[in-house]
Amino acid sequence: MTSIGELFATSVATGLNKTNERNQADKAADRTPRPEQDRVELSSEARAEQLKGSTERIVQIRAELAAGTYLTDDKLDVAIDRLTRELLGGE
Repeated sequence: MTSIGELFATSVATGLNKTNERNQADKAADRTPRPEQDRVELSSEARAEQLKGSTERIVQIRAELAAGTYLTDDKLDVAIDRLTRELLGGE
């Protein structure tokens, strides 16, 4: 009969071997040449417009929060649905 210590040592060694195999596979994948990835560059005008839009949205949200009109039933439903999916490991 196999002792608990032997079973534990075997399971640890097996786990370490699998981890080592995964690490070696990861290293091999890192050496694989990757195709050049697409890039997007925004002009300074586009970045300024994006910042302007973000700033305007922040001002709008702050005003709605101050007026007590930001949190609607629809927004709360969406937040609850997303939280539930996250907690339950869903999509």
